[in-house]
Amino acid sequence: SFGAQIEYATDDMIAQLSELRLSTKTAHWQWEQHCNRTAMGLANPRKLPVQVLRDFLAAHAAGDLEEVEIGSEEMVNQVERFRKKPGGPRLWASFLKEHYVSSISDPGRLPEQLVRRFLANAGLHPKERLRSALVKRLQRELKPEDIVYEVKEDPAMKASSTPLMASLVLSKDVNADAKQPFRSFSYSAMPLSFNSQWSPSKKIAMDKAAEEALNAIFKTSADYEAANPDE
Repeated sequence: SFGAQIEYATDDMIAQLSELRLSTKTAHWQWEQHCNRTAMGLANPRKLPVQVLRDFLAAHAAGDLEEVEIGSEEMVNQVERFRKKPGGPRLWASFLKEHYVSSISDPGRLPEQLVRRFLANAGLHPKERLRSALVKRLQRELKPEDIVYEVKEDPAMKASSTPLMASLVLSKDVNADAKQPFRSFSYSAMPLSFNSQWSPSKKIAMDKAAEEALNAIFKTSADYEAANPDE
């Protein structure tokens, strides 16, 4: 009737929702989508009519909610690294807003398709692009020893504007684990090494070394397009 008070969820129901969201990564996204459909995007359960929460819990128990594949650990790590860069948090927040995501900021609780879209639009630097392309080629997560950078300074070039060079070594396991040996390398158990040009900073040198690896390994292959989404 007109003027009737809204019934809100009990503490027990809210605790049930919290437990559900902690027990499975997909529940966060499912709750977000449910609130977009039924509550104009408002996702705070304490501010919603009890029926919104009751319907969600019933649908989850019945298995009626859409299952989604969450982004891989490697993809999530790429987003986290991007968020630490200047302007990264603002761009991530803007991306979430554009896609009507209001209650989730953790990329590890978002669908793979959405995380992949952000990475494709973020203009990732060569180091991140190389990691992404290798993960796709190897079909496994990378280990710390799979990609090793070493930056060297030439004393003779200290007075110049480009005193630094980076070496990048891909482990023999990276080469051996690939479904086919990397192009131009006949012995698949050998580590692969790439050098940058002389550069003005450590970051630029490492990026140039990664670009050398991208060009040598993925050129003329379908994987190169995945490694270079902007080209």
